[in-house]
Amino acid sequence: MKPMTLQKQIDRLGVLKAEIADREAEYKTIVDNLKESGIEQAEGKLFKLQVCTYERTTVDYKGLVEKLKVSARVLRSFTTATTVTMAKVLPR
Repeated sequence: MKPMTLQKQIDRLGVLKAEIADREAEYKTIVDNLKESGIEQAEGKLFKLQVCTYERTTVDYKGLVEKLKVSARVLRSFTTATTVTMAKVLPR
């Protein structure tokens, strides 16, 4: 198999990103419909579905820092930085 040129790789990546976005939108629509239907379990020919409802707890980090009057110095001592490399595909 002949390697793709840089330009073809970039264009292919963009096409894949668009296809994935379409699939994710379709997936979300189907999931929303199933959740709204009220079913808890069901089976297709290939897959099983289980809908679970649970409570998720989150902490208001910004509010906590303000309430406890955490200084920037203390906050920095509990902060880590990580280098992240990403590729972003944008339409032309």
